[in-house]
Amino acid sequence: MEELLEFFRKQGVSLQITLDIDLKATVHAIPSSGGYASPQVTSGDTPIEALQNMKERLYSDELIKVKDRVEILDTDGNGLANGTVVNINEFRELSMMYAVDVDGYSADVLFFGEGELRKL
Repeated sequence: MEELLEFFRKQGVSLQITLDIDLKATVHAIPSSGGYASPQVTSGDTPIEALQNMKERLYSDELIKVKDRVEILDTDGNGLANGTVVNINEFRELSMMYAVDVDGYSADVLFFGEGELRKL
């Protein structure tokens, strides 16, 4: 566990670890540098598992983050348009979690779920 805590300390990530009796461990993280609209939350059966899940969530290259270029997909997985993620809000309905500034559409941002986007 000390290695994981040291990793987050070096990254400048503030952590809150919650342990509830008979419940999973929960980790709340606030990265020091921009890109995240809200604190990130993960859980696990143990504090170590919850911390590992947070490390993967924040630092996996496959995860979609603010400022990422994405392709918007139709229901068959075909690309419709490209855009840039401008906000991620995990408190929105899952199908509307990602706010995307779509190329060529200047009226406003559009909202999508994770399955509707592919990282470019």
